[in-house]
Amino acid sequence: MKTKTLWVTLGILLLTGCSLFTNGKENLTWHDTSNDAIHKGAKEEGITVDEIIGRTEIAGDVFIFYEKKVSDGDAVGVVNIGKKNGKYTWYRSSNEIQIKNKKNNTSPSVHFKVESLTKQKYTVYLGRVKSNLHGIDTVNGNRVAPTIDKKRQIYYFMEPMQ
Repeated sequence: MKTKTLWVTLGILLLTGCSLFTNGKENLTWHDTSNDAIHKGAKEEGITVDEIIGRTEIAGDVFIFYEKKVSDGDAVGVVNIGKKNGKYTWYRSSNEIQIKNKKNNTSPSVHFKVESLTKQKYTVYLGRVKSNLHGIDTVNGNRVAPTIDKKRQIYYFMEPMQ
């Protein structure tokens, strides 16, 4: 009985490990242009190019912010447009963050960590605004002016981790 349990456990670990490996960076699709990577990546995420909120370039890394309708409201996703050997890919290292639910409760401010394909780490700040936002405070104690998409009332900002 113990041998059977051991084999079942090893089988589950092996399947889980293989599944995690194939869904990682080795499974990325590379494209000739960054626009191709964005269009194909958006399609794979189930969003349209119109749902892309903005683009940020920081420390040589390019990030795309997008809004996505989810069953309970709105979420924002952040992806890195990675570049390697003259090719481009859509690389998402974090889950989408829900910033609004159907009851219209909003998150005043959310911050989380992302990692680019080049292994650089960043802090992302985002949220919803209903009036003029004059700045946000970062975890480093800086007061910064985020980018605001006035149509969607979403703001975002990124900074390298120190």
